Amino acid sequence: GTQTVITATDIINRGGTIASDKTRGTTVVSASHDILNASGEISGNRVAAQAGHDIVNTTLVDTVGATAVAGNSKASVSLVGRQGSIASTGDLLVRAGN
Repeated sequence: GTQTVITATDIINRGGTIASDKTRGTTVVSASHDILNASGEISGNRVAAQAGHDIVNTTLVDTVGATAVAGNSKASVSLVGRQGSIASTGDLLVRAGN
């Protein structure tokens, strides 16, 4: 199987994919401080996400607005990204220090 290992002080996955083979792969994401998974995917057969402080798994939301030239009309819309996920088809370990 494949193996994906990322080690850093802080890990930010913004809309990306950190993955290994879903049948036999191992994915390890290890941060001495924080892991932020914002609309990203962390996956594999065996997955470990470990942080010395916090692990945040969230969804990105952008608000886009417009105002009419006269200033009387305003409109905005929220654009929701894909849901952040930390998932495995086998073993899963998620451990945070805080």
